[in-house]
Parts: sequence; C-alpha cells; structure tokens
Amino acid sequence: MAASLTREYAQMETCQAPAHVLFPQLLEIVKRFVRDKVIVDAPGKRIDVFLAPYWGFAIERLKEELHPDTSEGEAPEVPRYEQGRGAGSTADVDFWTSKKVRDIAKSHLNYVVQDSKWEQSAAYHLDTHPRVAAFVKNQGLGFAIPYLHNGQQHSYIPDYIVRVEDGHGPDDLLNLIVERACSLLGVDRCGLFLVETTSADEVVLRCRYARGIPEEEFERVRLGPNEGITAQVIAETKTLWTDDILADARFPLSQETRALLAAHDICGILAAPVVVRGQVLGLFYVYPEATRVFTPDEADLLSALALQVGIALEDARLLAAEQEKG
Repeated sequence: MAASLTREYAQMETCQAPAHVLFPQLLEIVKRFVRDKVIVDAPGKRIDVFLAPYWGFAIERLKEELHPDTSEGEAPEVPRYEQGRGAGSTADVDFWTSKKVRDIAKSHLNYVVQDSKWEQSAAYHLDTHPRVAAFVKNQGLGFAIPYLHNGQQHSYIPDYIVRVEDGHGPDDLLNLIVERACSLLGVDRCGLFLVETTSADEVVLRCRYARGIPEEEFERVRLGPNEGITAQVIAETKTLWTDDILADARFPLSQETRALLAAHDICGILAAPVVVRGQVLGLFYVYPEATRVFTPDEADLLSALALQVGIALEDARLLAAEQEKG
C-alpha cells in the first residue's frame, strides 16, 4: 500500500522528494492508519485491508487526507491531470448535429447544442454573465476529471467548461503561470517573452512578464537570426536547456547579449516555445541562480506550462475579436 502511494505521489509534478525519501514516510502513515483506523472484530482479520475491495477504500481514504506541508515550504496541491488523454482544444471540435442549436458569443465555437432546457438556460446565463470570460460545452472535447470512489476509478464529465474573469484582466493568468513555473521548478528568476518581429537580420523579443530580472533592461531583446538558445528553440519548436549559456558552443552569442547575461549572472537557461497553431509566438525562460543541470521531466513541465500560456494568449485574442464584432 505504501509502495502504491509512493509511485503515485512520486509521479506528481509538485513532488520534490525522491521515492526513497517518500516511501519511509508513507510507510509509517500506512502502518498508523492500519493500526488505529482499521476496525476489526478479530486481530487476524486486519490483514484483509490489503484485499479488494478494502484495499481501494483504504487508498481512497489515505489520498483524501494526505496533504503537502506548506508551512515547511512544500508546494501546494495542484489538480491531478489525467494521463490517458492528450491536450484538447476547441479548434478540434467539428461535427454536425440535427438537434437545436443556439448562437453564442463568448466561445470559440459558433453554436451550443441544446440537449435539454437546463443546458439551454445554462448557456444563456454563461453567455451573458459579465464574469464569464469564455465557455464551451463539453461536447466533442472529451474532457473528463478522474476521481476515485469506493476504491474504483471513475471519470466526471462536466457539461460546460468555463473561464471566469476574476477582475484582474486576461494578463493576470499569464502572471500566475510565470509564478507557478518558478514555484514548481524551484527557481526565483524566469521570464515570458513574446516574439515582436522576425526578419532575416534579427529577432526582437518583448518581455511580457519577468520575475527576478529587471524588466526595464530586458524590455526588448534584439538577437541575431541564429543567435543563442532562442534561435534553436524557435527553429526546432521544442524545449532546450543548458547549464552554462556563456560557455555552451551550441548557442553562439553576440557581445551585447553575452554582456547582458553576464551582468545579471545568468548562466543556466531552460527555454520552452509558446506555440499557437504551429507558430512560435514567444518563449518561456527559466534562469536558475546557480549552475544546475535540468532534467527531461523539468523540461516537460515547462513545456506544459508554455502550452497553457499559448492557450491563454489565444483565448485573449479570440475574445477580443468577438468583442470587436459586437
């Protein structure tokens, strides 16, 4: 039971403890749970907790009660994403229906199918509510939320997916993603840059959000067309990293760029492309304080966050376009 919990928690993006450190802690928790919380009418029956269906009940109860110790600096819980499905997009929704449909404005889709009076009413209120930034009916998307109940895996399929405006504007989401990246990767410096212009002579990046680096000095960064890690990330549209950008022969730098990075003690860089519809709109950079070798898992994590940035940028663009039409 402790081994099963260890495997699951060790795979979480927020888990910073290796399995050999995590297992002894979970083993003590399982022992205490079986000793104090499993009630039996005969001591010999206590071992039945390791058999179905009691095994599933015990796992479910333990997962509900296990939480990170945020007071000791552990990362707070984040949603558990289903691993069996790939990333979904409203861009992939395309189907015919003979049912009644309703025109909607606050969605990337042109219609919502009216399967019931309740859904018709919900669509109207979502489309007209001032706090709803965007929404979509969960039809043709395959979005599901996995959960454990009575020891068995289930999937909750919501009728609608809604993005709520919290009053801080669409840019606030980008700031949250940048902050989350720093927290999950254990760094204090990172930056989100958008590609402003590209030409045969240069690439100009505009700083959208920065943490730990002076925005005024990185407000606009001009790079040669084949310069640095940026050029290769854009060309290959994949996440790359180096533990010393100033000494890495793979990524040639101009004297100006080298001086800028050296002035702020930037050596290691992890860079992920922000891709929307096959086009690189920006780059998400992480700058560790000291020499650090990034892992493929950390690269995958930043890639996933860069994907969320791309979705947020596309949402803002589509919403602005709809508002201009209105």
